[in-house]
Amino acid sequence: MTLKKIYSFTNKRQIWRLLLTKTNNFIIEERDAKSAEAFFNCLNVETGRIIFENLQFDEKSFIGIETAVNDFIVFHFYEKPDMPTHKGFFVYDVLNKKILWQNPSLSYLFIYDNKLFAYSNTFEGREFYSMNLPDGSEFTKLPTEYSEINSLLQKANSEENFEDYYFPKIIQKNGTDPEISNLIGKIKSDSIIKGPVEYIKYGGLLLYNYHKLNNFNSLTNCFEALEIEKEKIIFKQVLNKSTNNFAPDSFFVNRDKLFLLREKTAVDVYRIVIN
Repeated sequence: MTLKKIYSFTNKRQIWRLLLTKTNNFIIEERDAKSAEAFFNCLNVETGRIIFENLQFDEKSFIGIETAVNDFIVFHFYEKPDMPTHKGFFVYDVLNKKILWQNPSLSYLFIYDNKLFAYSNTFEGREFYSMNLPDGSEFTKLPTEYSEINSLLQKANSEENFEDYYFPKIIQKNGTDPEISNLIGKIKSDSIIKGPVEYIKYGGLLLYNYHKLNNFNSLTNCFEALEIEKEKIIFKQVLNKSTNNFAPDSFFVNRDKLFLLREKTAVDVYRIVIN
């Protein structure tokens, strides 16, 4: 088994969020540490081809992504700059690189059956609405019963498919998978590991992330890929040379691709090749 690098992406800004869609869009949200401005990028996940890069809107800081569905991205604003409540949203067309429609007064809820559901707060509670995702048409006020909205939300959640995703788990020394803990302990017997170790078991590979003390009295975040049957490390990568904090969720797998978040500002994409 081997890991074949496909591409890397970085603008040397802090990576805030990564999103994948069923239409092979790889969306990367970045934040500038000094200005707090948000930048949005979209790549073809298979090739790394840039669809758009450094995208910004009139509002540059108090904006974020609610969700991405196929070739649509739903962006949100904030009710107040210093408050976390979202209010107002717009739908962006990835392929044509333009805003399709927007609603400044409602707050996003979820998407189901190609319809976007949103709400507004009132003195009595909430009012709910639905509209077509591609163009905002068929704007409909819904009954105020929470049970109906919750039922639709459950249906929307049930249709989200995470079967192709593998997210890291923390190794529990006395947990349900002690052979994984023992294997890493054996391989890394000469290392002083600090904090939790995260891992993904993918086929015959063990992918894991750990922190060790370095000569600068800080931590180095390391990633390794181990071929389980041979007990052989086939890949190593330093994800963060020096950090004072543990960095969880620094990698994940989607289908046959490994995503590594490096120095918090770059993402490397590898294809997992089974020989």
